Amino acid sequence: MQVQFITSAPQQTAELGQCFAPWARGGDIFILTGDLGGGKTTFVAGLAKGLGVEETVSSPSFTLINEYDIGDLKLIHADLYRLAGIEDIEDIGMEHYLYQPHNIVCIEWGEKMGTCMPSEYMTISFNYTEGEEYGRTIVFKSCSDYNDKKLIEFNKMASRKGLL
Repeated sequence: MQVQFITSAPQQTAELGQCFAPWARGGDIFILTGDLGGGKTTFVAGLAKGLGVEETVSSPSFTLINEYDIGDLKLIHADLYRLAGIEDIEDIGMEHYLYQPHNIVCIEWGEKMGTCMPSEYMTISFNYTEGEEYGRTIVFKSCSDYNDKKLIEFNKMASRKGLL
């Protein structure tokens, strides 16, 4: 299943992340793909705000992984852009963050995971929309019944709020 949104300002991309927060649970893995500057970090900042993170969320491009406390949970925000391959991903210990019931994991440039790709995740892709200065097309795509249920409910809420 997939759901598509078009945003026309960074604030809208952040609001989309914030609106998605109620559907994020410990153990969830979100693979963020798409254009450089496409809004991945902006979306995660909105998600973090919706989850109750009070810190400023920044891109982990140089630190590779940022952790944010959310009560008993942690938001793990990883950026694999600067990594060359599977060996680098294994070296940073990415597998220790996955499948943990207390972690919500967002991985920018997650398509680089290759054979380390988790078996259950949701992909959120960010691409420029033709003809708009900021326009972004954001597509949520699930690969499991578990994530299909989330997207069905999120889609209903987004329709009611006029986000579609």
